[in-house]
Amino acid sequence: MKISAAQIEQLYAFTRQHFVEYYDLQTELVDHLANAIEAKWAENPALSFDEILNAEFKKFGVFGFMNVVEKRQGALTRKYNKIVWENCRDFFEFPKVVFAVISFYLISLGLQSIEYASEIYVVIFGLLTLFLLAKTIIESLRRRKKIQKKRNGFSKKSSCGMAVPCRFLCCRYNCSVPFRKMPKQLRTTTHCFMDPVHF
Repeated sequence: MKISAAQIEQLYAFTRQHFVEYYDLQTELVDHLANAIEAKWAENPALSFDEILNAEFKKFGVFGFMNVVEKRQGALTRKYNKIVWENCRDFFEFPKVVFAVISFYLISLGLQSIEYASEIYVVIFGLLTLFLLAKTIIESLRRRKKIQKKRNGFSKKSSCGMAVPCRFLCCRYNCSVPFRKMPKQLRTTTHCFMDPVHF
């Protein structure tokens, strides 16, 4: 006996109810559950869909799908940490580092001749911090609106669900993964002053 499309949708809803938010992981779990249900039906066609589903879910233990989700998050954390460090390494290539050091030295040299240099440093740092904070808040609000629209009509299709370290000092133009295709967590982390215009 084969599983119907409505039952497949029911399996997706079941995984969402048990706190599996990410579409790729939902798909793997739905595939696993569907294969198990079909195998049980081949052995005993009298069993109902819900009975088999509950029996298969109990095999995941007390915490349900949480162990599977945590393992996937760990794997994806390692993957995206590797991407972040590769981007940082790309940023610190020879010409960029030399340009950054020379720029910093020239700005410092120019500010040394000014009487209130330390106050100017504080003001520049404060303005930069306020700019990045405002930018992060605005982008967060935009993303929330977009996610709200998606949730009203579609399921969440993100591929990663873990906290990823800040994308500090990583230049958008050297990323091995296009910026828009990066996971939401990688895009929403705090951006540093080296790459102020991401969007």
